[in-house]
Amino acid sequence: MNFYYINARGTNIQLPITHPIFHIENSFIKNGLEWSLCSQEQPFYIDIDSNSFHTILTYLNCQQEASSGVDEQAKKYLRLLEKKIETNPILLYSMNTLAILDDITHKKQWSCSLDNRLDIIESWDNISGFVYIVNMLCENKYKNKYFCINKFGIDKKNYCKKNIPILDIVIRDSNNNTVNLLLGRQNECCIKKINDDELYNYIEKFGNISDFTKLFNDINELMPGCNNISKRYI
Repeated sequence: MNFYYINARGTNIQLPITHPIFHIENSFIKNGLEWSLCSQEQPFYIDIDSNSFHTILTYLNCQQEASSGVDEQAKKYLRLLEKKIETNPILLYSMNTLAILDDITHKKQWSCSLDNRLDIIESWDNISGFVYIVNMLCENKYKNKYFCINKFGIDKKNYCKKNIPILDIVIRDSNNNTVNLLLGRQNECCIKKINDDELYNYIEKFGNISDFTKLFNDINELMPGCNNISKRYI
C-alpha cells in the first residue's frame, strides 16, 4: 500500500493514498498534492492540531462507509459525528482551513411529519424519498405556498422504515393550482410503485410549469439524498 504523510503541527501522520481526505475537489490538501511530495521525508504541513485532524479523518472515513452502504452501523455513527462537529468551533475552523467544510455547518438535517414512517439514517427507495422531500418542502421552505396530501395504501410484504406505502400525492399551491401524481397501485397485499423513469418524468414535466418550477427544481436537487444519508441537509 502506498502512503502520503501529513505534518499536523509537528505530528507526522501516515495515511493511505486512497483516504478520502486526498480526493475532495478543491480542498487544501488535494491542491497541495500538486506541488508537495507528501513523503515521509517531506510531509505536507497543515496548521491544525493533530487531535482535530484525526477527528476529521475519522469523520471522512465514516461518511464514505455510510454512503457506500457496506456498514449499516456507520450511518448511526456518522450522525453522532456530525452533531459533534456542528457544536465544536475548533473542528469547524479546522475543516474551513482545509477547505472541506461540509454543508452540515450551514444546513439542517431533513425533518418533516413523515419522520415516523421513514428512518432518517436508512437508505430509501426513490419514490419514498420523493414523497418525503415533497412533504418536507411544503412544511418548511414553502410553508403556506405549497400544500400536499398523501394517500397511503397497505403493503404487508414490504412495509418498513425504508419504504412508504404511497399510492398518490396531491400538491396544491396558494392559488389552488393542483398536481395529482399517481405513484403506486394497490394490489391484494402490496403496492406496485411506478418506476424511477416515470418519477423523473414527473419531476421534469412539472419543473417546466411556472407555478411549480421552484418546488420541483428543489425536489430534483434533493433527490440524491434518497439513498445517500450524508446529503440529507437543507
